[in-house]
Amino acid sequence: MSAHRPNHDEILATFQPGKVYEATAVAAKFKQRATELKPTLEELVANGRLKRGIRRHGSRISPGYTLPTGAEADPRAIGTTIAGPQYARNWKSTLTGYDREMRTRAELCMAARTR
Repeated sequence: MSAHRPNHDEILATFQPGKVYEATAVAAKFKQRATELKPTLEELVANGRLKRGIRRHGSRISPGYTLPTGAEADPRAIGTTIAGPQYARNWKSTLTGYDREMRTRAELCMAARTR
């Protein structure tokens, strides 16, 4: 595949308003794999420059990407994000299985210990 990584503007230039594109179709235009290009497409969705859509092939439905229309494009959301990753709400909880693993190791050490 191609070593050229397309930037956001190059990707957006390939989209036509009102048309839904699958990740594989967009990736094929740049001679890339869809798995390599999908994180960039998701960044554009998060920034509000693209939106998710549905593409139908007969009875098959596949996810796709489309340009937002003028009413859907929020000028404040384009290029900015205030949301961060969601963290666990209970900060005092322990990791799953960590305490059990430590107890098992301690028991094994005590059993193998000689006097």
